[in-house]
Amino acid sequence: MAKRTEILVIGGGNLERGPAGEYVTKVPIADYLHELSDRLGHLVWFVDYSGTWGVVLEGTNTRVKGVLDPEKVTVVAVDTTARGTLRNTWLFLRTIIDRPYGVFFLPQVMTLVPTLPIAKLQMKRFVVYLAGDYEVTLNDKETVANKWPGWKFMFRHAYEGAMRQAYGVIARGGRLASLARRCNDRVIETVPLGHMQAGKINEDVPLEDDAPRRLLYIGLLVESKGMNDFSSALKMVLDRRPNAKIDIDVLGDGLDLANFQAHASNLGIADHVHFHGWVESREEMAAFFAGAHALVMPTSTHPEGVPRSIDEALVRKIPVVATRIAGVPDEFANGEALLVDPSAPDQIADGIETLLYDREARARYIEGADRRRQQWTAFSSAAEQHAKYLRDGTLD
Repeated sequence: MAKRTEILVIGGGNLERGPAGEYVTKVPIADYLHELSDRLGHLVWFVDYSGTWGVVLEGTNTRVKGVLDPEKVTVVAVDTTARGTLRNTWLFLRTIIDRPYGVFFLPQVMTLVPTLPIAKLQMKRFVVYLAGDYEVTLNDKETVANKWPGWKFMFRHAYEGAMRQAYGVIARGGRLASLARRCNDRVIETVPLGHMQAGKINEDVPLEDDAPRRLLYIGLLVESKGMNDFSSALKMVLDRRPNAKIDIDVLGDGLDLANFQAHASNLGIADHVHFHGWVESREEMAAFFAGAHALVMPTSTHPEGVPRSIDEALVRKIPVVATRIAGVPDEFANGEALLVDPSAPDQIADGIETLLYDREARARYIEGADRRRQQWTAFSSAAEQHAKYLRDGTLD
């Protein structure tokens, strides 16, 4: 019997234990790992099991419902505290043996960066996944202020060192791809991980004259994500159009849920804002997308990279209103999304009206969404794209 190819994935998600002791993570991450295993062989996941994920949602397990199949994924749970550094290094060096492929998601396990030259010698090919948390972490003043002097320099140096050691870089978006090319010539832009079928052509939800319109929000429910701005914007639109039937479906949970519910109630629009909790099921998510006329990302001050929910909407030809924050204005600069200023509910209201009632403008943004979708049509998923890059070393 031929020996199985094996792939190593470092980071990329958080790990929990289910009620029967099984390992669970977010559904999109579990799907990604399983598909990588199907395409490249048994997968070893080297992942943080000591973070705050379980503490934040202790006893609820509402966001981590992707059960990992032990036949496809072996978990190596690591301790990312300072005490665990030596043990993690030993585990890593032992784990890379006889595993030709690797995908390293930073910043998890940043202490392993000095060992990457050894990984380069041991492995046939490994790549670094560069996501928005690179810029977000470096530019978040509160994060930097709470670190020791020189931390920012070391953080950047560790990231750039990892990219230089890797065979190539898989970047989340055009701006990060441009940054990565300073360190490595073999850079690709990734199909976003998530509930996406990039190769499938979707029909936009038609606008009937008197039919209800549905808006979608996906994300954490914390003050900095701008949910109150979204509710205030909807109130403005309803005041301008007294006979309009517009509802918001809110998919998410967080510490400020009660605050957002109270704000909607105080505005008198509680019947229009529906909080569904965190949705992990692919089928449930697909149903909400199928009924949405537009997605709104109203972030005000939250440190963002490029929210995956925007691409999840655009790939389905759902137009998007998004605030110009972090990587969003650079990533969607060519009419793919309707961009507005953060903390400006009046602009969000104008954007909602444009996408829901101006058919000509709506058609332009749907056309922009379809241009975005066409970037990914060669692949059905991020796992397919990444597996091909690792196996072939090129996408040509």
